[in-house]
Amino acid sequence: MPKLNEFFPLPVLKVNQYVWWAMNQIDETLEDQYNGIIPFFPLADSRGGDSSWGEKPYVVYDHLYKVNGRTFPYVHRAQFLYFIRGQATDTLTWGTAIQHIVDRGDDAAKDCNEYIGKQEGPSSVFFHRLRGFIVDEASDKRMDLQVRQYYTTSLVVEADYRYDGLANLAVPSDPFNTAP
Repeated sequence: MPKLNEFFPLPVLKVNQYVWWAMNQIDETLEDQYNGIIPFFPLADSRGGDSSWGEKPYVVYDHLYKVNGRTFPYVHRAQFLYFIRGQATDTLTWGTAIQHIVDRGDDAAKDCNEYIGKQEGPSSVFFHRLRGFIVDEASDKRMDLQVRQYYTTSLVVEADYRYDGLANLAVPSDPFNTAP
């Protein structure tokens, strides 16, 4: 019997891992530059920017789930908010890279699913579609003086996904044995 966090893994964590892997396929020096750490930190992690990699960029993320208004109840939609912090050129470069990695719809979802499968074997989360949108740019109006680095580029990643185990749950028609 799986644990709850295995049955419902957070889709944003899977996408973060896939994006970082894809970025490393493009620039093979990244993993060494970050000492094996994936520089993606949840918004609530107030120490996310304290990691010791100098002036290199990093991502702070948050996620929100959208109401499923479609007729197929098992496919859900979520938006992941990425705030890329670093020097102006780095934030724009990372934002563009992440956008192009995820903004390939079904192909990005297929690649993400293949990556997850190679890392963990069968996963209970399956992606149908990924999209990415840069929602602003690095400029002096976007300076974040509260953190060590000065610029932030914001990106929205939208994911359509399902939990495979959920469709297999069977609820007895009369769980309280009230039928005569």
